[in-house]
Parts: sequence; C-alpha cells; structure tokens
Amino acid sequence: MKNSPSASARFAPRPDGIDDASLDLIAAAFAGCDLSHEELSSLLAGSADRHVPAGTVIANEGDDGACFVVRTGLLSLTRVHNGVERVVGTAAAGDVVGGETLLAETIAPFGSSVVATSDAGLLALDAAALRRTIDDNPAVARLVRDRAERALLEQLVRATTSFDGVSSADLRTLVQSAERRRVAAGEAIVMQGDAADEAFVVVEGAVDVIDESTQRVLATLKNGALFGETALINEDHRNATVRAHDDTALLVLRREPFLNIVRSNATAKSRMIDLLNSRDRPMRNAAIEVTRQTASDGSEIAVLKNPLEHTYFRLSGEGVFLWERFDGTHTIRDLATALFTERHLFAPHVVIDTVRNLRSRGFVQSNSSFTEERVADDDAATSRFDRFTRAAQRALTTTVHFHDVDAAFGALYRAAARPLFTWPAAAIMAVFALAGMVCFALATPHAVAVLWTPRGFVSFALLLLPVYALLIVLHELGHGLAVKAVGRSVESVGVGWYWFGPIAFVDTSDAWAATRMQRILVSVAGLVTNLLLAAIASMIAFTVPEPIVAVAAWQFALTAYIGVIENLNPLLEFDGYYILVDLLDRPNLRRQSLHWMGTHLRDLVRRPSVVNGHGIEFAYAVGAFCYIVFAAGQSLLFYHFVGQQRLAHIIPAPIAAIIAWVFPVVLAIAAFATLLAEMRRVSRVAAR
Repeated sequence: MKNSPSASARFAPRPDGIDDASLDLIAAAFAGCDLSHEELSSLLAGSADRHVPAGTVIANEGDDGACFVVRTGLLSLTRVHNGVERVVGTAAAGDVVGGETLLAETIAPFGSSVVATSDAGLLALDAAALRRTIDDNPAVARLVRDRAERALLEQLVRATTSFDGVSSADLRTLVQSAERRRVAAGEAIVMQGDAADEAFVVVEGAVDVIDESTQRVLATLKNGALFGETALINEDHRNATVRAHDDTALLVLRREPFLNIVRSNATAKSRMIDLLNSRDRPMRNAAIEVTRQTASDGSEIAVLKNPLEHTYFRLSGEGVFLWERFDGTHTIRDLATALFTERHLFAPHVVIDTVRNLRSRGFVQSNSSFTEERVADDDAATSRFDRFTRAAQRALTTTVHFHDVDAAFGALYRAAARPLFTWPAAAIMAVFALAGMVCFALATPHAVAVLWTPRGFVSFALLLLPVYALLIVLHELGHGLAVKAVGRSVESVGVGWYWFGPIAFVDTSDAWAATRMQRILVSVAGLVTNLLLAAIASMIAFTVPEPIVAVAAWQFALTAYIGVIENLNPLLEFDGYYILVDLLDRPNLRRQSLHWMGTHLRDLVRRPSVVNGHGIEFAYAVGAFCYIVFAAGQSLLFYHFVGQQRLAHIIPAPIAAIIAWVFPVVLAIAAFATLLAEMRRVSRVAAR
C-alpha cells in the first residue's frame, strides 16, 4: 500500500494542560506496569492526537519506533507474503501498536504495515519518551516484549493461511496457550502411531514427513507450514513420523483452543477442510471387484463392486484415471496436478468429490479417518431450509431392505423363467402383448359402463390398492429374474415410499457390471411383465361373461398399463430413466442436469444462449419440475375424490375434506423442497 495525499493523517498537537482522558488511556494501555504519575505525564507530554480516515497507511514495515494507542476505530496489520498482501492482525480501542524496535534486544522483525480499517483516532507516543520509560521501568519492557511476542505468534499462525478470517482476539487465545520449541536436525517431533494432542507451525528451518513402513519422505515442510492437525481433529494417532530436517523452531498449538477456532469460524473451517483433503493419500480397497467396459464413444468405464457392503460405483473418464492412481502414495494435490498435466483438466473439485464418494462407500481407504463432520457442528452449520429439505427427502424416499435373496431368484429362474429370456420367446410375448391391448380396447366400453354405477365405483376403489400392490411385486420379480438371466446377482429386495406412492423394489445394482444391452434388458423386464399380465387380464375381461370377473380383470389390466406408463417416466429414477441413461450413455444424467440448472438458473433469463450445447440437461431439469406439478395435481385429485370418500365413512365429512386437501398439498411442497435440495446439494459438491 502507498500513502496518498487524500489519505494523509491530520496531526493535532496536545495542548499544554494535562488531558485526563489521554492520561487514563495511556494508564489503561500500560496497566500492570505500575507507572508513576510522572512517567505517565512524560509519555503524554510528547504524544500527539491523530485522526485518520479509513485506508490510511499509518506505519510501514521497518518504521523505527512508531507506537500508537488506539482511541477509536479499527486498525489492520498487513503483511506481503509470496507477493500477496494479507491481514495478519487487528487492533481495536485500547490496544497498543508498535514500539517493539525500542527494546534493547530484538525479538523478531514485526514486518507489518498498519492500516486504518475504519476512521480512527490514535494517540501517537513519542519514541524518545517511550524509550526512556522502557529503560527505567522493566515492567514496561516486559509488557512491550510480551505484546510483540503475541503479535509475532499471531502472524506465524496466520501465515499458514488456514486461519484467514479469524479475529485477533480468537488467535490471541490460541497463541497464549502455545509454546515455542526448538529441535535439532534429525530429532523426531512426532512418531507414527503416537497419540495426538498438538499441532505445529514451522517458524524456522524445515521438517520431513516420513512413512515409517517404507522410510519414504512424503514431504518436506518449511517456514509457515502447519502439520499434525489431521490427527488432532480426528482424535486419531499420527499417520506419519515428522523429523527436523534442519535445526528447527516450532510453535506448538494445543488441541482445545485449536479446535475451538476451527469449529467456530466458517473461513477457518473451510480452509482446514481443503488442507486436510489436499493431504489425503487415497488407496484402493483391495477387496473391490473391478469390471472394465467400453462406452459408446470408445472411452473406458470401470464398474466397482464392494462385495462386503453390496455397493457399486461406476467410473468413467477422469474417474478411471484417478482410480488407477489411488495407490496410497499420491496426495489429492498430486492427483489434481496429474489430471491437469495429463488430461489438461484443472478440476480439483472432481478429485475431491470422487474421493469423498468412493471413501463414503468403502471403495477407498485414506491415510486419515478425516470427515467434515469432525470439523463442523452439523445443526449449527446447517440452515433451517436445509434441515427441512433433508427431512422431506427422508420422508419421500423411505425404504426397508431384505438381503440373502439371490438363491431364491436363481432357483425360480432355473425352474421356470429361463425359456422366457430367448429370442423366440420374445417374439411370442410381443404378439401376445399386442393381442392383449386389442382385447383391452374391446372390453373397455362394457367395463366402464359397470364401473360408472355407484356399486361399481366402490368396487373399483376397494380393488385399486391391492391390485396396485400385487402388480408392483410382480413387476419387480421380472427385474430380478432378468438380473439372473444376464448372469448377475440380486443383492436385496425391499419396500418403501418413493415421492408420491408406495414401492417395492429389487436391487439390480449388480447389473451395472453387465453390458449396456444387458442393463437395458434388466430395465425393460419389469415393463414386459406388466404388459404380459395386462394382456392376460384383458383377455379374461373380453372373454368371460361374468360381469364381476370381467370388470375385476379389466381393472387389473388398467392398473398394469398405468404402471407401464409410470415406469416409463424418465423424470424419476424408474425403469424409463435407466433405459434413457443407457441409451444416451449418460449414467449421471439426473445429477448433471440438476447441477447445470442450479448453476445457470439466473443466467437463463439474461442469456438464453447459455442453453446452447446443454439441451439435454435443460430439458431434463425443466421436465423434472413440470412432472412434480403434474404429479402434485394428480395426487390432489386422487386424494380429494377417492380418499375423501373413504375417510368420510369413518370420520366426519368436514374433517375428511380438510385432510383430503391438506395432505396432497403438504406432499407437493415436500416434493418441491426435495428437488430443490437435490439441486443445491449437487451444485455445492461440484463447486468444491
């Protein structure tokens, strides 16, 4: 910073009379030094009032003897480090700034410029008078020395860049509990496997970080480097040995003050997360099974299977590139650099996101057990909206799983379903399904006439849920048998609620390791099951003369056809979505579309051209919102006209009417909130 004429300070010499307010200010600044009235008056006699506007440089690095007591306002202490000017301290009313160079011994160069952050009032002390007071009063010398020491330590801590944005008051609490330590070259500072209750800042010299199992030097850290914080945050043991490379001076930081700052300051928390992530050395889990595939564009794809957790992960492009380098020796920073130099993609967030996702699912082990939750206070750091949307998402996507079902599916496939998965059988089933549609169309007029009667409508309402539940089970059974037909395993089955209705499901994740056409077969199998069941029911409805049987069969067929339409919907993660992503070879289509919309929503009005090249993402995201509007309206009509009538039989009609209106409205609000939360979440992850 440079002083300019417009930012020059105005000096106001003190009048001859004693200024009691200024005298009290000096006495408070040097409290504990037991200064006599004569010593206070001597300091006051050579002092001068300064009134400085915001932005004024009050003292530059190297200014000799400058010392101020702050009356009003706020000052910042700045320092140029690696070509970047950074705030390394602050001073408020009552603080003393400067005076260190007047000490007989040199503690360390302060090396800071003092700048007025706001309009400020200062009392500038005379250097000669202050020097005489220091020489005559050891308590003043100790006070100046202690303040210089704390200021120096604060600068050293801030020099790590992990504590940008932390107030000086908080940092002073940290450095007051810290100690200075010197170690000789070759001396161990921490040993791998030791318990951790300290972190360290390198003040002078350098240290080597060593993996004891290989005796390999992982890194050499120099002035301003912070180390030991990972084990401190995780309450874990040291993951490496650190030895002094040279004779080294360290600042030792204690656990509780350190963690208090990290948890209470958003900037420090964010920087600490970034720092810990950058030092992580991910390593592939040896138990992971990898299936290599080729995408439609010729690029390589890897499908990972964790046989212990029954979880899967699909990697393509950059993900495969990173997976091959997860050997426990490359840090996140190394991986990001390799991605840039070899793939010409500068995307650290891609590396962090990939590691985070793989680690959370057990595919990758880390050199630390670090998680962001150890740093963050979950409830305090999360907005009410985020907590509401998480609760809404849990309510709208609740599931219960049942495992150890693969043997049963395998036995059923071998006993009855194997012939169905052949080309001749496929041709026969296609003709049969078309014939069923014809029968359904012919049977519809008679069935509708019966259902239009009051008795018929009641029977329709009574059969609707049981028929729907049976069809869901049979639909999922078709998926499970298709998984066995392509030679993969059925890991689990389950029931639950997904968005606007109940579901049953078969976990077909193992089919990810199959070919693209085999995955499409698995997705189509449930739809084919619905069509075949609907065809059988339609033929019964058309041929059986008994009205009750014919109408019940027609209703079964109608529900099955509706199920086909619903499952073909690609806007929710049903069969149609998985068929679409396999056809487009876009396995993360929903996530990518919501991320794109969340990132560019504001730009769409001002720059419609932002859609160019992103038509699929735009269309999918808009479709997802439109579907919620449609589904919310559909739910409203169903619960109002069907649910209300059923409730009116057991509770008063006015209360039934209120429930029939309120329930679908609340459901729609929760659905919108869930979609917004999903859009925000994927946007945040990608922005890291």
